[in-house]
Amino acid sequence: MSIGVAASNVGDDADTLLRAVDKALYAAKALGRNCVSVASVDAPFAIGVA
Repeated sequence: MSIGVAASNVGDDADTLLRAVDKALYAAKALGRNCVSVASVDAPFAIGVA
């Protein structure tokens, strides 16, 4: 399972948040799946889960 999680900043709209979570999901998939990728609107990072 690949999971994307995002956090937004005050004043960000829903589209900005959805783009961030979409980026996080695809980052998790690119890391080989079976992990969680967490993204803020500013910069994503990934956490692998075994």
